[in-house]
Amino acid sequence: MACYDIVVIGGGPSGIAAAIELVRSGFTVAIVEKSAYETDRAGEVLLPEGCARLSYLNAWEAFLDDGHVPSWGIRSLWGNEPPFENDFIFNPYGNGWRLDRTRFDRMLVQVAAGAGVTVLRNTQIAACEFREPEQWRLSLRAGSGEIHETAARFLVDATERRAWLARRQGSTRRTLDRLVAIAGTRIQMREAEPNHLGRGGPGGLVVCGEFARATSNCGIYDRRRPDSEADVG
Repeated sequence: MACYDIVVIGGGPSGIAAAIELVRSGFTVAIVEKSAYETDRAGEVLLPEGCARLSYLNAWEAFLDDGHVPSWGIRSLWGNEPPFENDFIFNPYGNGWRLDRTRFDRMLVQVAAGAGVTVLRNTQIAACEFREPEQWRLSLRAGSGEIHETAARFLVDATERRAWLARRQGSTRRTLDRLVAIAGTRIQMREAEPNHLGRGGPGGLVVCGEFARATSNCGIYDRRRPDSEADVG
């Protein structure tokens, strides 16, 4: 049976960063990630200050090699009608970056593995319980279906808003707002005559005129509906 000081559940950026910091502090650490980092993940913009954090994790050079697209600013609508503009030209760290999240997460986990973190990809937790003296016992199901027993002194719940472990320990979610997130992936479409409808890919999105050239397959996640949540970590 494999034994670690700490098992991090969830292999997104927060879980990976925590694992790198913990292994640097002398702990034995494993990340349990249910994906193999092969599926699309919604991207976002990394603010210019992110370069300092990536440098701290020894991931900055690997990040630059990944070819993310520079971002020179952000325009956002958040709670008010007039847009807010954050122009990075005034930022001492320079430009930001538009992330390919799948590529970004894959790069970070490779850095973690290089730092000494054990990365268990394509692995899910089949059972989890706390046993005396001060030890967690986990049954991990690999992608092949095999079950492996693992022990850890501590667990880190890095499954973000799913809160996989916290919920199983009796924690409940407090809803503070009713925001809805829409994530889109741009795909190339054939030319469409003006004022005619075009069909936008497997998602069945229908668009009009010149917008039919490039449209999106969208995943909509509504906090009011638990079954619509994004699958993360």
